[in-house]
This record gives sequence, structure tokens and C-alpha cells, in this order.
Amino acid sequence: MSEQSSVAYETKSLPVTPKKLGSRMPKHLVPWVFMAPALLLFALYVLYPIVSSFILSFYSWDGLGDKTWIGFDNYIQLFDSETFWTALTNNVIWMVLFMLAPPIGLGIALFLNQKVRGIRLVKALFFFPFVISQVVIGLVFSWFYDPNLGLLNSILDLFGFNTIALLSSEEYVTYGIIAAGLWPQIAYCMILYLTGLNNLSPDQIEAARLDRAKGFKMLRH
Repeated sequence: MSEQSSVAYETKSLPVTPKKLGSRMPKHLVPWVFMAPALLLFALYVLYPIVSSFILSFYSWDGLGDKTWIGFDNYIQLFDSETFWTALTNNVIWMVLFMLAPPIGLGIALFLNQKVRGIRLVKALFFFPFVISQVVIGLVFSWFYDPNLGLLNSILDLFGFNTIALLSSEEYVTYGIIAAGLWPQIAYCMILYLTGLNNLSPDQIEAARLDRAKGFKMLRH
């Protein structure tokens, strides 16, 4: 008589995991799904106003009545206007001088990236322009440019130069406003560079010094 042993196998039910987004659609479409909201907002608030303004530039319209097609008349009138060329020149000056912010910010960051006593206080002074409001910056520079009691004219007078009313001078007012706008931008660039310099490993710097790298060569690599 043979004994038959029966073995009971317990089967565990595996949890049913929901299908992921990538498994329900082609992989090349997944990034576009995530970018769709941002692209929609960009098209609605950036591309559409640009295209509609370009089309509207070929019409004569007062903003309320019917539009009248005039072709390139608006552009002809624009290029014949002296105000347009003055504004374009000022914008080019702004663009060129604002390019000074990154190199000046890098130079200040390199100066502050050292371990000496009191460097935290010096860093705070250089951070200051970035955290204050534009209104305060405007007030500071209006006092600085004051023709009677301003620091700028005091410095010019100290070195024997003629004092100027900078904010009322057609020749220098643009540069004065650019200086006021450039001040916080330099601080912003300095913060970015200083953050990157602080994240550098000391071993990398020491290895560069062992390879006799110094000055601009160390900065470059």
C-alpha cells in the first residue's frame, strides 16, 4: 500500500500595479505631454502677442474703430523719426554696458572667495544691492547724483573737475541710469559665481597648484 502525500501550494496574489503613463503611449510623446502646459502658456502669452502685433503694424488703428490697411507706412514713418533712432541708440548702449556685469561680478566673486577675518561682513555689503528694492536703489542714486550735496559732485570737485547735474544732462543721463541699473546686476552675477566657487572641491584647487597652474590658467580650468 503506497502512501500518497499531497502538497498544498499556496498561491499569493500579486498586487496589480497601474500602468504608467509611459507604458500607455509611445515614449517619444511622453516629454511633449509634460511640456504641453508650458508650451501652451508660452504660445498664448508670448507668441500670440508678437504675431498679432506684427500683423497689426500693417494697419492704421486707433484701438477702438475699424482697422485700415496701410502697408509699410508705419515702418516708413518709424524710420524717419529721430526719436526712434535715439531710442535705438540708447538701447544698444544699455545692451553693451550691461555686458560688463558678468566680468565685474566674476572679479568681485574671486576677491570674496577667500578665508580671511571679516570677509562675511564684506560679502554682506556686496550682497546688499541684490536684496533691496529698485525704489531704494533709485533713491540712493538720486542722492548720489544730487548736483548740490551728492557724493559724485563732491568727488569731482575734490579732484578739480567741473560738477555736473547728471540727471538733467542730455549727454550723461543715460549713463547715470545705466549705472543705477547695473549695480544690482553685478551683485546678482557675483552671487552666481561665488556659489559656483564655493562648490569647488579643495582637492581640485590643490591639484591645479601642484600642476603649477595659477592666475588665469587656474581660473580657466
